[in-house]
Amino acid sequence: MQLTANQRLTKAAVAIMRHDEWRYIAGVLMLGKLEVVDADHPKIQTACTDGLNSWYNEGFVDKLSDKQLRFLRLHEELHKAFRHLVTWRWMWKKDPKRANHACDHVINIVLVDSDPHGAFILPPPNPVHDPKYRGWDAARIFNDLEDEGGGQGGQDSGGDGFDTHDWEGAEAMTAEEEQAAAQEVDRALRQGALAAGASGSGGPRAVGELLEPQVRWQDVLRDFVQQQCAGAGISTYRRPNRRWLHRGMYLPSSVSETVGELVIGADMSGSIAAELPAMFTEIRSVLNTVQPSAVRLLYWDTEVCQDEVYRPDQYHTILHTTKPKGGGGTTPACVPAYMVANKIKPQCVIMLTDGHIYGSHGDWDCPVLWVSIDNKSFTSPTGKVVHVNS
Repeated sequence: MQLTANQRLTKAAVAIMRHDEWRYIAGVLMLGKLEVVDADHPKIQTACTDGLNSWYNEGFVDKLSDKQLRFLRLHEELHKAFRHLVTWRWMWKKDPKRANHACDHVINIVLVDSDPHGAFILPPPNPVHDPKYRGWDAARIFNDLEDEGGGQGGQDSGGDGFDTHDWEGAEAMTAEEEQAAAQEVDRALRQGALAAGASGSGGPRAVGELLEPQVRWQDVLRDFVQQQCAGAGISTYRRPNRRWLHRGMYLPSSVSETVGELVIGADMSGSIAAELPAMFTEIRSVLNTVQPSAVRLLYWDTEVCQDEVYRPDQYHTILHTTKPKGGGGTTPACVPAYMVANKIKPQCVIMLTDGHIYGSHGDWDCPVLWVSIDNKSFTSPTGKVVHVNS
């Protein structure tokens, strides 16, 4: 008896749950709803996900072998696990086709690398897959596809893809729903990791990275600024030293009389603009403790596009009065060059960036902290780097 599309999708899920390499993803398979649509569905001709729910075209499923169907199911589940439709929404708003392809490249490389000989899974026809993107995140691939003429009307490396993404459905979720979905995915991955560990399987590295503990960027930022802006001042009990309070010791903190200007360089490309409110909220908290003589905001892309200076009595207004300017391109070398040209000599610099750098990182003559958003591969030959997930 021939199995229905629904039965074959269930069979594929059971096989994945029993597979040592992919036991990791078992919990994610149970999230959201799964629906099989008619073969002549006007919008879903292959498969689709909104980052939580999945839809499969009956006619498309019937054409796939068991190995291809397992690949397809894993592909949709990894969109959920990586939270692609939330993290990379800004790419979709710029170029939907290129955003789809960038996310698909990431997933298909993970899947093909996990089974290069096709023992358990095989890609469906026409996959988006280029090995040169191995180790890249979706944003870096997105930018590279633009450079090569990919996206709307252009040619992408690989095929046209075998699924679609419901970005509109994902965007329609409220902030509370997004947070709840993220917690569900995290819980499902951790349950899957326990099952995989019990069977002796480490699972794919790319999935395991989702469960690694994250360093609190807020702590790194605070420590950096306090260390660089310590100055040579006086001690006071009016502001107790927080590092000793948890031990029950009420000690004075240093109030510097020589703290200079703090520069914040904000990259105006990619998704950084969406993260600025959260960043500035934390930075303002640090400023209330350190109290530099001034804060200078430099918005930049391939050049410094906006220069704003705030004094201590204006720090509380930064979020409401700042006017970000800039657009495409990521050339951080423009910031130290601008500071030299304008004789700006800060105590330290905080660079907020997506980390997809073109050209040199610049010549710096002061301490610099790079805050890299959604780009774990970013490194810098100068200064300190902290990675932040949006």
